[in-house]
Amino acid sequence: MIRNLTILLLLSLSYSATLLVPDEYPTIQSAIDASYDGDSVLVSAGTYYENINFNGKNIALIGEDRETTIIDGGYNGSVVTFDSIEGTASALSNFTITGGNAYDGGGIYCSSSAPTIKDNIITGNVSDTYGGGISCNYSSPIIMNNTITSNSAIYGGGISFDRYTSSVIKGNNIHGNSAEEGGGIGCFTFSSPTITNNTIIGNSASTNGGGIYCYYVSAPNVTNTIIWDNTASTDPNISVYFSDPYFNYCDVMGSWEGEGNIDADPLFCDAENGDFTVQSDSPVLGAGQDGTDMGAYGVGCEPDDVCSACNIYYTDGYPGFCCDMAWDEGGLTCLYVEAEWGLDCGGCNCFGDLAFCEEQGLMMCSDYSCAESSSQCPPECDLGDINCDGDLNVLDVVLMVNMILEDEYDEIADINEDGVLNVLDVVILVNLILDGEPVCEGVEDIDGNCYETIQIGDQLWMAENLKTTHYQNGDDIPHVIDTNDWDNLSIGAYCEYENNPINSEIYGRLYNWYTIDDSRGVCPEGFHVPSDGEIKQLEMFLGMSQQEANGVSFRGTDQGSQLAGRSDLWNDGDLENNPAFDLTGFVAIPGGARIGGNTNFIDMGRWGDYWSSTVQDWGAWVRNFAYYNSASHRQICDKHYGMAIRCLGD
Repeated sequence: MIRNLTILLLLSLSYSATLLVPDEYPTIQSAIDASYDGDSVLVSAGTYYENINFNGKNIALIGEDRETTIIDGGYNGSVVTFDSIEGTASALSNFTITGGNAYDGGGIYCSSSAPTIKDNIITGNVSDTYGGGISCNYSSPIIMNNTITSNSAIYGGGISFDRYTSSVIKGNNIHGNSAEEGGGIGCFTFSSPTITNNTIIGNSASTNGGGIYCYYVSAPNVTNTIIWDNTASTDPNISVYFSDPYFNYCDVMGSWEGEGNIDADPLFCDAENGDFTVQSDSPVLGAGQDGTDMGAYGVGCEPDDVCSACNIYYTDGYPGFCCDMAWDEGGLTCLYVEAEWGLDCGGCNCFGDLAFCEEQGLMMCSDYSCAESSSQCPPECDLGDINCDGDLNVLDVVLMVNMILEDEYDEIADINEDGVLNVLDVVILVNLILDGEPVCEGVEDIDGNCYETIQIGDQLWMAENLKTTHYQNGDDIPHVIDTNDWDNLSIGAYCEYENNPINSEIYGRLYNWYTIDDSRGVCPEGFHVPSDGEIKQLEMFLGMSQQEANGVSFRGTDQGSQLAGRSDLWNDGDLENNPAFDLTGFVAIPGGARIGGNTNFIDMGRWGDYWSSTVQDWGAWVRNFAYYNSASHRQICDKHYGMAIRCLGD
C-alpha cells in the first residue's frame, strides 16, 4: 500500500499540462491564471491585446511563431511582468512584444525574478524611465536570441539593468533603440550582467552611450559582442561613469581598451535591411574568445567580387568602365586599371563612383559625372525628351512608341511616373507637344517643383514628398554629403538617399529636423510641416481611435495601407497587400532614411519615414510606414536623422 501511494505521489508531482490559447482559453492571462508550475501555455498565431503577469508561475509561455504571435499592450503599462520571484522555468518565447508604455519597463518588466526570455521580437515599446524594451532590477533573467529594436526610454532604450541585477544576455540583436543614456543597453547602480555574443548596432542616445552606458558601480562583463555604428552626443558606442566594466574580445567601432578587442568593419550582409549576419570574410569570425565568433549571428553571405559594385559609367570623356567592366569588356585586369588611371579598385572608387568625386573635392551629377557645383553639371533631360535634344517633338513620340512595342522601359519616357510605359504616356507627350508645358495645378515650391495635392477630410495635403533645395525666401538649404558633417549638424540640411541625385526624382529629398525648425520655412507658400497633432487628426479621420493615435509603435488597423501608395516601390508585404492600400491618394512611399554613422542610409523599399514639427524630449515625433504592417507607426527620432517631409495646407 505504501509503495502504491509513493508511486501515485511521484506521478502527481511530475504531471504537467498543456493549455491552448485561444482554443481552450480566450486570453493568455486566463491560461496563465489556470496553470500550475511545470505547465506549458501554447498560443496560436494572432494579435492578443493584453498586459500579462506571470504572477509567480513557473510555466513556459510559447507562441506559435514570433513574427505572427503578437502581444500588444495597447500602451497601457508593461506588456509582460515578472515580479513575483519567478525562476528560470518561467519562460517567455516566440512572441512579438509591442505596444508597451509604462513608467518602468515598457515591453517587459522584471523585478525580484529570474525568468527566461528567449527567441522574441521586442519592438515599439516606451518607458518613462528605465528599459524601453526590457527593464530588470534585483533580477537575474536569461535573455537569449531576441531581436530588441525600436524601443525608447530615458535610461536604457533596449534593455536596462539596475540595482543588483546579474543577467545573462546572449545572442541578441539590439538595434534601432533610443534613450537619453544607453540607447542599446544601460547598466546602472550595482548591476553586473554577463553580455556575450550580441550585436549592438544603430542605437542612439541624446547624451551618453549610444551602444552601452555603464553608470555608478556597474560592472558588466562584455565579450564576443559587436558594438558598432551607435550614435550619441558623448561616447557613441560605449560610455562609462564611475563604473568598472570589462570589454574583451569585442568589435568596437572607434576601439576600446581590452584583451582581444578589435575595431574593424564587421561586414554585415545587409545592415540597411536588417540582415546582421556577416560575410564569410568578416574579421569577427574566429576573433572571439578561444577562437569563437563575435556577434549574435554567423555567416550569411559571401563577399562581393572586389569590383562588383563598380558598374557605373563615367560619361565625360574618361574611360567608360570601372573595374568589373574592365574585366568584362576590355579584358584588362584591375591592376592595369589602377596603374593606368590611378584608381583604387580594391575599394571600388572608380570613375562615376561618389567616393571618387568626393576625393577630388567635387560633387556627383545625376549623370554620374563629377563637377564643382550643380550649375556645372550637364542639364537633365525633361520627361518625354527621350533623345535628350532639349525639344519635345515627333521624334520623341516615335521613340516612345517603339519602346512600348518592344516592351522596354525608361524613366525619361514614363511621363506620368506611374512605373508603366503605355499609351497614356503617348497621349500626354502628344498633348505636351501640341499645347506646351502644362501649368502646375497643384502647389509649386520655390525651386519650381510642382506637387499634386489631395484633400483628406478637412486637410489639404501634398501628395508627393518635398524636393526643394531652398527655403521659402530663396536661401540655400545646405546640401551635406559627408557623414561626419551630417552627424554633427545643428542647422538645417538636406541630402538624397545614398547621396544619389536620381533618388530625389521619385522619393524626394531627406531633411534633418533642424530644417523644419528654421523660421525661413521649407514648405511651399501656404503650406507647413504638420505637427504631431495634425497627423493624428489625419489618422483619426481614417478610423483610428484617440487612444490608438496617442500611442507609439504600430497603431490602428489599416491606416498605414490607406496612406501608402506606389506598390511598385514597396517590398512585398502586408502593407501593399491590404485591400485599403492607396485608398486616400496620400501616396506615402518607401524612401528610407539617413541615420548617420557607418550605417548611414537605411530601408529604401522597406520603410517610409516622415517628420512632424513636434519636439518631444531629445527628438521629434515621426510617422513610419513599414512594408510588413498595414498600421501606421509613431515614434520619437533623433533630430539629426534625414527623413522625408510631406507638407500640409495652412
